[in-house]
Amino acid sequence: MELRHNEYYLSGLQRSEDWHAGVCMVTEYHRYLKLYESGLWLAKDHPTPDLDFPAYLSTVTEQAFQAGLEGRHPLDAEYDFLHQTGRYTLSGDRLEFVFRGFLVVMHELRWELRVESADRLVAGDGTVYLYAPLRRALTGDLA
Repeated sequence: MELRHNEYYLSGLQRSEDWHAGVCMVTEYHRYLKLYESGLWLAKDHPTPDLDFPAYLSTVTEQAFQAGLEGRHPLDAEYDFLHQTGRYTLSGDRLEFVFRGFLVVMHELRWELRVESADRLVAGDGTVYLYAPLRRALTGDLA
């Protein structure tokens, strides 16, 4: 299976729920996903599909990647991740991501996407990630 490394993949609208002090907090977002040929990945959640993600990527330093690989991902003022980084492996049509995060102790999480084509990745819950140029062609987005 081939992957695209020259731009990024963008998910459709996703939704997460989290409970804080008895209140259900709902977040809707699109996930921007950049795969690097070196086996590294960077993901950023954003509420809209029009983020200038290439400009954002240009601000991410090698030190930020290293910190992420060590479980220290950058946080915003509300302690949400600005972005997440990790390593991925491709085996057949399965793309496995490893995320390490330090919260009192180091946690290692794994998630998987199925590679349907070089332009389309699919999560187990059905969320589709489209290669950005293809997405723009299909939807007419200029971002």
